[in-house]
Amino acid sequence: MMMKHRGLWYTLALSVALLAFYFGAVLRSPGQYMFNTAGDGLKNYFSFAWHAEHDTSFTTFSGMNYPFGEHIDYPDAQPLQSNLWRAVAKVWPGALQHTVAVVNLMMLFSIVLCAVFLYLIMRELAMPDLVAALFAVLISFLAPQVLRGTQAHYALAYGCAIPSAMWVLLRQWRSSRPWRWAAGMVLLILFWLFTHVYLGFISAVLVLATGALVLV
Repeated sequence: MMMKHRGLWYTLALSVALLAFYFGAVLRSPGQYMFNTAGDGLKNYFSFAWHAEHDTSFTTFSGMNYPFGEHIDYPDAQPLQSNLWRAVAKVWPGALQHTVAVVNLMMLFSIVLCAVFLYLIMRELAMPDLVAALFAVLISFLAPQVLRGTQAHYALAYGCAIPSAMWVLLRQWRSSRPWRWAAGMVLLILFWLFTHVYLGFISAVLVLATGALVLV
C-alpha cells in the first residue's frame, strides 16, 4: 500500500518540508503573525474575526456600513469558514482568540493541498509518480502568493481551488458513473463560492467551458 501511493506520500512530505522552510516562524506561532497589518490585509483579518465574534446572521456583516451592514461577500469574510468558526466558538468560547491563527493556517496548508491536487492531475495524465510529485510541489511553491507572500485578499489565496476543480473534472470525464463526480463538482463549486465568489465563479466557468468544448 505504501509503495502504491509513494508519489502521494512524497508530495505530502516534500510540500510540508518546504512549507516549514519558508514559513517556519508562522507555523510555530500562527496566532502571533499577520501577513499584513494595513489596508486590505488587515481588513481581511478583521472581517473574518468580526463575523465570527459579533454577527448573528450567516449572510450579513455588521462591522462596516453602520447601521445597515454589508453582505458578507463584500468584505472578504470567507462566509463558509467564518460561519463554521462562529459555530465552533459557541462550543469552545476560547476559540476566538485563535482566529488569526486559523486564517493563517488555512492559507498555508492550502499550498500543500494544491500540490496534492496537482499530483493527482498529473497521475491521471499518466505522468510517472516521482516526476509528478516533484513538479506538483515545484509548481505549488512557485505561485506568486508563496514567493511574494500573501498581502491581502486571503480568501483568494487558496491555490488549491482551480486544481481541485480540474481534478474532479478529469475524474468525471473518465468515470463510468460520471453523475457521481458531477454531484461532487457541484458541491466543490458551492464550497469555493462560499469561500469567495471569484473562486466559485472561476471553477464554474472552467466546467462550462470544458463542456462547451466537448459539444464542439
